[in-house]
Amino acid sequence: MIICLLCFRAGGSTNAATEALQQSHDEVVCDDAEGHGESSACLERFKGLVERAEDTLRLRLSNGQTKVYSGNSHACDEGQAEKCVVYRLARFYPSLQSFLVSVSFYECGHYELVSRRTGSVIEISTIPRTSPGGKYLASTDDSDACDRKYDVAIWSTATDPPSLEMKYQPARYENWQITRWNGDDHLGLKASINAETNQYDQEAEAVRTADGWKLVLGKRIDKAR
Repeated sequence: MIICLLCFRAGGSTNAATEALQQSHDEVVCDDAEGHGESSACLERFKGLVERAEDTLRLRLSNGQTKVYSGNSHACDEGQAEKCVVYRLARFYPSLQSFLVSVSFYECGHYELVSRRTGSVIEISTIPRTSPGGKYLASTDDSDACDRKYDVAIWSTATDPPSLEMKYQPARYENWQITRWNGDDHLGLKASINAETNQYDQEAEAVRTADGWKLVLGKRIDKAR
């Protein structure tokens, strides 16, 4: 596995279109038609902020530095699992002033949320869902093939980098999905549970209280074996 993250001074300024994009509140999705990320239209939209040169992805930060991701797609094509790594721009969150970079290895992968203000990075298993007010990020991980760092996680965007406020990782086998954000303090969830005696679907909410986030269970639907 090769990961190259370098920072160096970069001159110049973003163009007018990029400045307007930075003031937008809607996240920008960069997936191409195949869902592999980094469509040519997205790269053109980010001209001045993002540069792609073969396996190298450069992200210009607002402090004048550039974060550089150097991949090795040739190793992936040649079956060299230990050297295979591909970086792609997946999203841009204007409200957070953050890039979301997809990091893919020969097997498995993750995402990195990169602050454009400071270059700080947090690792996230799946594409996060922002709350309506942009105060929180939520992610679920239901991978069977790769190690899970959590089943449900919530970060506060009040800090840079965002701070982890909730991490749920049960001992038994559960697959959780986000159904909706209901304001900034209620996250709707649904899980498929494999218990020892039966299988069932479980509705729930992650609710932010004075004592932090709590998982509140709701309707349960048993499945016939």
